[in-house]
Amino acid sequence: MAAELFISPKTVEAKLARIYRKLGIKSRAELGRHIGRADIPAGMGRE
Repeated sequence: MAAELFISPKTVEAKLARIYRKLGIKSRAELGRHIGRADIPAGMGRE
């Protein structure tokens, strides 16, 4: 992910940690479940 966005892996880790804290989750698996439950309009992040 970091290479595609032209940012360092540490930056990705830091951003994910902030997102996790805000959502009250602890792992990427939990994030995936959280996103799976979210009401995301078609074409906005899901292929």
